[in-house]
Amino acid sequence: CIYFCGEELQQKTVLRLMEVFPQLAVINAYGPTEATSAVSAVLITKEIAETLPLLPAGVMETAAVQICIENDEIVLKGKSVFAGYLGGVVGGHFTENGVQCYRTGDFGYIENGWLYCRGRMDSQIKYRGYRIELGEIESALAKIPGVLECAAVAKRTPAGDIKAIAAYAVVEGDLTPAGIKQALNERLPDYMVPKIVRLLPELPVNQNGKTDRKRLAEL
Repeated sequence: CIYFCGEELQQKTVLRLMEVFPQLAVINAYGPTEATSAVSAVLITKEIAETLPLLPAGVMETAAVQICIENDEIVLKGKSVFAGYLGGVVGGHFTENGVQCYRTGDFGYIENGWLYCRGRMDSQIKYRGYRIELGEIESALAKIPGVLECAAVAKRTPAGDIKAIAAYAVVEGDLTPAGIKQALNERLPDYMVPKIVRLLPELPVNQNGKTDRKRLAEL
């Protein structure tokens, strides 16, 4: 069994694992630290992995807390939700009728009894008059054959204005930046296609082991 929680689980990752380990059980879970770790989980079958590009992150019926979608954001309510940060740090915590609640900052939706997470709300940008979710660009990147790891970031001027969208990828084979752009042109509208595409031997990570998008934006 392999248990995933924390980052979006890619369809191609699961399919590759199932190809190499046919008897493997893959569980995808969701839940922030502020809700005492995972609050939902789902067994990803081969049928699910083959038919759903965005994999579910939990079964609503067995969720450990009440999961709501408010303005496209996943909100958690229940006993395992924390009571706030030490030192008066401002966050997504609030109380409702005496119940601890937390605005996660994650885009999500519920469909057919499953919870889906579509990425972070802070990854949404406004560029050339359009609202763009960088997670959608990363999802399109990840589907390109030969892309092993990827990230999309907004490049900004010193004043904070967005000057371009950049994509970074770790690839195998002879995939080139031009090839990636061509593939993205077939998957995304023109305004979402990154102006800058760079190949790296590996993506930088922060102290938590997650992709360091701030460092990428500074490259």
